[in-house]
Amino acid sequence: MSAHALTLSRADFADILKMATTGIRSPKTAFSVRLEFAGGMLTAIGPGASGEAPAAGSWPAAVLIDGARAKQLWPRLPTPEPFVVRAENGRFIIGGFSMDASVMDVAPKAVEIVLGGSHREVLVALEKSGKVAVMASLGGHAYSQAIVAHEKAVRAAVRALAPLGVERRDIEAAITASLRRRAGLPPKG
Repeated sequence: MSAHALTLSRADFADILKMATTGIRSPKTAFSVRLEFAGGMLTAIGPGASGEAPAAGSWPAAVLIDGARAKQLWPRLPTPEPFVVRAENGRFIIGGFSMDASVMDVAPKAVEIVLGGSHREVLVALEKSGKVAVMASLGGHAYSQAIVAHEKAVRAAVRALAPLGVERRDIEAAITASLRRRAGLPPKG
């Protein structure tokens, strides 16, 4: 895999990382921060907020980094100038610091959710944009957590409503209809 590097202001990078991690309240939060570069601007997209800063260099279509680690990182950025961020071999690198990253040479358009978005918001995005776009924007962990929460809720509803003759397919159909409505999509026909 090829190496990519961007040069930008340390203060600008700290600002956009801070903005993109605004919706991340806990280290257990599963959301990723997506870094994109186009038109001379590096954009950091997090759950419900994004920021951009001027930069120069080459960058893949998108790089996903762990949102909780990004929130911890921005106040502790190294101080070298020029400030360079790199994406290489599945790593996001700043100076001597690196972390795992999903480096995508091809990526779908970013999916954004509301600030403080829940598993439901992830499921709405999934219904509207599909699994690939959601995973490429919010990260596989956020996707997995939303699917697990969905399955747990469905099982609980099935247990509660089984005495009334309500079956799993009825509950799934109601959930799908609700998610599609929230996504602004027509009912499945």
